[in-house]
Amino acid sequence: MKKIFLLVFTVAISVSLFATEITFRHTFSEPIIKQLNQFQKIEFENTVQQGKIGEPSLPYLGIKLLLPEGESAVKIEVNGKNNVSIKGEYTLFPTQPNQKLSDSTIKKFAQPNPQIYSKNAIYPQNEY
Repeated sequence: MKKIFLLVFTVAISVSLFATEITFRHTFSEPIIKQLNQFQKIEFENTVQQGKIGEPSLPYLGIKLLLPEGESAVKIEVNGKNNVSIKGEYTLFPTQPNQKLSDSTIKKFAQPNPQIYSKNAIYPQNEY
């Protein structure tokens, strides 16, 4: 029994010695709030607007992390510590369809989705 315990303990120690943990932290700058007729757009530095057509357009930041050669991601954890509420009430600009730069026709404005905009609730309900 002692030999099995010693073997398991040795394997556990050797695995933990070779494990690599990579931590990435990002802090957002102060928000920029733009007024667009009766709507507002909330932006942060180095973000783009993202969302489904007719739903509120939200700032999005894509992250790419380069792992050391031979390593693979086992677990990815998003930790929303230190969340800061933006004071005030906002009706976020509805996401519009993409348009090619070469297309000179003006697309019809995508109206806000009433199933979302008529609710008095936090959007989106899930953080990530």
